Amino acid sequence: PAALAGWQFSRRPLRGAGPVLLLVLSVAMGMLAIGQSASWNRSQSDQADFGSGASVRLVGGQGGGPATAGIYGGLDGVRQAAPAHRTTVEASGGRTAEILALDTAHADEGMLMRSDLAGGSPRRVFDAIAPEPAPRPGFVLPKDGTRVKLDLRITTVSPKPSGSAVDPDEDPPVVTVLLEDRYGLPYRFLAGPVPVDGRPVPVSFAVSAAGGLAVTGIEVDDEPPFGQAQKRRVAVSDVRVVTGSDSPEGSEGSEGQEHPVPVSGSVRWDASMALAERGDSRPGEPPVRNGTSGLPDFTYDTGVENDDDWERTTSTLRITAARPKAAPLKAVATDDYLKKTNAKLGDEIDLTLAGNTVRVTLAESVRRLPTTGAAELSGAADPAQYGGALLLDLRAVTEVLARRTTATIEATE
Repeated sequence: PAALAGWQFSRRPLRGAGPVLLLVLSVAMGMLAIGQSASWNRSQSDQADFGSGASVRLVGGQGGGPATAGIYGGLDGVRQAAPAHRTTVEASGGRTAEILALDTAHADEGMLMRSDLAGGSPRRVFDAIAPEPAPRPGFVLPKDGTRVKLDLRITTVSPKPSGSAVDPDEDPPVVTVLLEDRYGLPYRFLAGPVPVDGRPVPVSFAVSAAGGLAVTGIEVDDEPPFGQAQKRRVAVSDVRVVTGSDSPEGSEGSEGQEHPVPVSGSVRWDASMALAERGDSRPGEPPVRNGTSGLPDFTYDTGVENDDDWERTTSTLRITAARPKAAPLKAVATDDYLKKTNAKLGDEIDLTLAGNTVRVTLAESVRRLPTTGAAELSGAADPAQYGGALLLDLRAVTEVLARRTTATIEATE
């Protein structure tokens, strides 16, 4: 049959040209469709990766306090979670630049950045801005802890109180406990008023077992007494953690076991006193540390209230865990940012983060940075007003801001 078909084609070649041509065209169109489909799928996948920067991107802060710290990392099926803080700053020429501070140590997907955008390995870009590993400040809570309990006491050292130890007309100092999660993000818990009578005041608050929290200090807000300054001693003692099942406050029978929190004697604490009067702040007498315990224990001078002044003076005693000197901040800049700001690698620039000005060195550059420039790409914003983007390491940023009392930064996604 094959020989016969060949003989027929050789006698009348034009009769078979049509079917052969249709066969060739159909195969070619099929291959074109397959290629275009693969190209379109790859393009859509690349755009999705660029827009999200991770397998799952959740926009919006987690909110809450230490009870919700690191909650996303503890969800079933989540291999790793990396918090980020996104903001904008003004650039030259009236343009707006995006700032992304990302925990690069936990961003194990590398923002899904393609090597052609990074000019090489994305991990190399992250390593250029990552800080050196350092011990965590304060005392770290056990991983399975769900509630923290501790005692606070404030005692008048001098002059010695006569009669009643507490003036009923005097508002007691208000204490706030400072914490920090494993990403370096700060948290605050309002412990409430602590009478100046030397008696321990129990404090209890819920924490997230997945947060990897550490207690990094306390703040004591007060109003100085009239007429004469006092020496007062504030101390933290008997720190415990509840592990296992935790119960709502006031319920009985379902709370887990209490364990003392091990506190190393190598933990050091720094303290400062600030007095605010008529909107101006001035430093107070330096507090004095008591003993060598690994827990906060300081004697401080309250300052004195002036009877002639109609506006009350307020004081803030801030005790924080000692930290090593923060490393200089480094940033990865997009080519667009370098071009529109007329900057180059190695330049130092000032950025405003959490209301504070920080100095940043431009260490690396990339063509584009995933998750940035969305308004420009969609046409919702004027491309001429877009000033590019910068990538910083969130841990490095929090280390710098931790030394500034007015700085509060949180994860926005």
